Amino acid sequence: MRPAWIEVNLNHIKDNIKVIKSYLKPGTKLMAVVKANAYGHGLVPVATAAAEAGAERLGVALLSEAVALRKAGLTLPLHILSETPLNDVDLIARYNLIATVYSEKMLLALAQAGQKSGWPLRIHLKVDTGMHRVGASPAEALALYQQAKRYPQLMVEGIFTHFACADNPKNKFTKQQLDALLSLKSKIKVPIWHCANSAATLYLPKTHLNMVRVGISMYGLKP
Repeated sequence: MRPAWIEVNLNHIKDNIKVIKSYLKPGTKLMAVVKANAYGHGLVPVATAAAEAGAERLGVALLSEAVALRKAGLTLPLHILSETPLNDVDLIARYNLIATVYSEKMLLALAQAGQKSGWPLRIHLKVDTGMHRVGASPAEALALYQQAKRYPQLMVEGIFTHFACADNPKNKFTKQQLDALLSLKSKIKVPIWHCANSAATLYLPKTHLNMVRVGISMYGLKP
């Protein structure tokens, strides 16, 4: 043990969220990203503060993080931003979570989980527009969307991607990624489109669409 600690001022986090929300057009939702123990600041306290500050949704990386938030009483729509192991998909239904899909195996597993639960599960399709971390290609995403429509147990609520270099607003690659995502809009009809991380939220208002995902900036750091 060392005589050291970290003090987290939740009021500052709330203020950061309120300032960021002031940059958004009316009707644009803010997802507060609280993955990795809220970037080391404390998962449940920060998620609670984000909800109190007006965040409409919460985002995590792992199923375990989402379950912990539900058990702590958080009721906001809660996104898992990567695919969950197939043998855990029943927990997505049990805890009313929003799943990310970029593979046919995940789509089928969620359809089966939705059938067992008796109500449709909300999913967001992740499109890889050039970051090459996770996601389906635009063509694959279109095929997954068309397949998902055949399952009454699934509701495709949103489509999203992640920018590789939005922290450099002059880099033209972000526009290429945005254009790749928007090219799907004429072919896919879903309520929510999102791609803006903290950097894009602050520097590139054209990327806001109707939801932004704010992580590092809500903790007071410049992207």
